[in-house]
Amino acid sequence: MNTDQAMTAFIDSYFHAVKGFTAALQAAVSPYKISFEQYQIMRDIATGRIETLTDIVKLRGVTKPAIARQIGSLLRLGYVQQKNRAG
Repeated sequence: MNTDQAMTAFIDSYFHAVKGFTAALQAAVSPYKISFEQYQIMRDIATGRIETLTDIVKLRGVTKPAIARQIGSLLRLGYVQQKNRAG
């Protein structure tokens, strides 16, 4: 097997494994009508890892509007509450 074939085999295996893992995680949270990404946000809030929208954006490396949509859904479902920061 040459380097290109090895790389192709690795990438195929990696994506197959990730897809299966992602499907299992999504199945675990789907009864709650949330995505795994939303679960991660709630877990990070619960453990004190994040406190603000900006914290989430920095941690996840995604845009503020994308996180705002995720948080909006969690707010509507009653899973999180919004607090105004004093000062």
